[in-house]
Amino acid sequence: MLVLAALVLYGSGRNEKESEAVRVTVSPQMPSVMATFSSVTLSAVSGGVRGEFRNGHASGLMAVLLIDTARNGQLTPLRAYACNHQDSTFVFTGLEPVETDFAVCLQDRYGNRSDTAWFRGITPLYEEKIETDKWTWYQSLPSDVLIWTEMSSGIYAPWTMWDNNLAAGWAGVYVNNQSDVFFPFTLTVSLGDSYILSRIVIHHWRFAEGGFAGGALKSFQIYGSNLDRPGDDLFGGDWQLLGDFESEIPSGNAEPTQADKDIGVFDGENFFFEANDIAPNPFVPTKFMRFRYRGTWNGRGIGDAVYVAVAEVRLFGQKANN
Repeated sequence: MLVLAALVLYGSGRNEKESEAVRVTVSPQMPSVMATFSSVTLSAVSGGVRGEFRNGHASGLMAVLLIDTARNGQLTPLRAYACNHQDSTFVFTGLEPVETDFAVCLQDRYGNRSDTAWFRGITPLYEEKIETDKWTWYQSLPSDVLIWTEMSSGIYAPWTMWDNNLAAGWAGVYVNNQSDVFFPFTLTVSLGDSYILSRIVIHHWRFAEGGFAGGALKSFQIYGSNLDRPGDDLFGGDWQLLGDFESEIPSGNAEPTQADKDIGVFDGENFFFEANDIAPNPFVPTKFMRFRYRGTWNGRGIGDAVYVAVAEVRLFGQKANN
């Protein structure tokens, strides 16, 4: 319990002569790691779990996610996340849809550590990785942007986003840097079959600035259609908005740390298809996925000339029963 405390302070010079006493009253504040702990929640998402808590002071905290795979009370750390957002979020994916016990604890840079909050009986939602062998760049929509061929033909083509090659340089990355093309612009992919989508993972460009910088996606939307030949008009009824997404630096820092960049590049940034006011029902059969690029981390947005660089896209969901 934190209470008011009266203190008497003295100053002392080099001659060791004390100053007159000064009486002060202090009110110690609860450490952020303790004040925040009560707000920690953990819930199931597609392929994993998502933790959230209210970090009122946006102070530097580390959230440690632990798992009890045998459900015998023995915890094993899964991952630690730097969380500086006021409304902090962390996600762990790649888990099977099996009922499992998890736990979360918080710690700060001074070594203070919270209690451990248990979250028992959570079952990650089922999903499958959607293989890319049937994906094709759908070129039948007149308003979709063409590939950029100003530097060399084809190496920046859309299909490099699903070639399973996390390229380290220019080649093998989807790049669009056309001065006469402006945000927002669209690009359409045929998935080959119909799927209910649950999650899309965007890998930031591995070259130069790395993740959360340059031409990495900052804002985008995903539309879906299950028609055999969808029309070009995005708002004409053939297409349905599945998700409106905004990229965020994982740690919550104003500038990305190297750890943030590594997450963006190597882990990829997770975006979940979830029902909300903007996309009330994203869980519909989808045969064609249409990107609507709206802005990038270099500050370009609606109305600006495009500069986009995407290393790789991974998609998760389930085969639709048409």
